[in-house]
Amino acid sequence: MPAIPSLRRYGSLLLLVAAPAVLPGLGSLVAPLAGAAGMALGLQLALGRPDPWIPSRAQAWLDRKGPGRRLLRLIRRFCGPVLGLPSPRMPLLLAGAAVAWTGLVLFLPLALIPLSNTVPSLALGLLGAGLALGRAILAWLGLALCGAFTGALALLGAAAWEGLQALVGRFL
Repeated sequence: MPAIPSLRRYGSLLLLVAAPAVLPGLGSLVAPLAGAAGMALGLQLALGRPDPWIPSRAQAWLDRKGPGRRLLRLIRRFCGPVLGLPSPRMPLLLAGAAVAWTGLVLFLPLALIPLSNTVPSLALGLLGAGLALGRAILAWLGLALCGAFTGALALLGAAAWEGLQALVGRFL
């Protein structure tokens, strides 16, 4: 029987990865790193790995400092009413795929698009908070935000493609 992944540990790591990338100015600098870490954590979660693999020095720092606990206390304080709402469980494969996709979007160089780092980082943070706190409602909100941003990117890409075709057609 496969082991159940430690969702709290995955969620805490996702929160730590997403937190600096949410800030608009700082997000452009750390988004590729946050994206790579998000992709790695998402793939591990989707594959059902019991505990996320992270380098031993980072693991020792996390065990010693525990910065995720402060973030979780802050989220509990501000999201108290939402945390009490009932919600269906988030399938781990869906959560892992959403985290990996959001990490890929963060990893891409989309700095010219407004909020291209902030919104996926926020989605990653909501997914992480939902996993860490055991409240699927936050994870579903993060998944909805991820889907909305993906749809907006698809529309923007389609508009850019149509514009490029019209521009090339005009000159040819």
